[in-house]
Amino acid sequence: MTTKFKSFDASPLVAFVQSPLGARNRPRRGPPIIVVVVWLDESTAYNLPAFPDQWNFDSRQWDELTNTVDRSKFVAAVFDAPVEPGSPLEDTIIPQGGAFPRVVTKVDVARTPSAETILGYFRALIAPRRPVAVTDIWFFIDGSGSMQLFDIQPAFGEFLDLLDDEFAGQPEPPNVRFSEFFDERWLSILWGTVSVVVPTSG
Repeated sequence: MTTKFKSFDASPLVAFVQSPLGARNRPRRGPPIIVVVVWLDESTAYNLPAFPDQWNFDSRQWDELTNTVDRSKFVAAVFDAPVEPGSPLEDTIIPQGGAFPRVVTKVDVARTPSAETILGYFRALIAPRRPVAVTDIWFFIDGSGSMQLFDIQPAFGEFLDLLDDEFAGQPEPPNVRFSEFFDERWLSILWGTVSVVVPTSG
């Protein structure tokens, strides 16, 4: 089943995170592999001189989280597309001199890929974890203006259809959810999702 959120900020996930029971009610449909992908072309939020602490803050949160959650239970990735030709925006998703966050796979993707190409990206991403079942797939697409969900349609919708066949051999197909996000703080999106849906280690 595929679920479309109007926005990350208005999604059921955020309401769940903010609820008193949010951190204690993580789904445990073991042994799960949860895949979380953010897709964007640049991050002005992480490269504005006026806001130098945003990247540092999000990086610290991510480091702390990945020390406590069971890393074997999730795959986190960022699909990095090139900016539109002629764009004045800086084609980077981390600050100059910043260290790329650990436990995140960076996948360089085409700006307007085909559905089959997106499926190839996805297969390569989860290949090291197969044949363990994938129970949940989350996609967060940049909707800030330099990129929008519209830019990768209809290929993205066709890719979601291909996922049905991809997991036809599983006893239960994965839950697939997608949403746009708007502030370009993609590492914060990863943190917010993994902190809720992935069990702690130990």
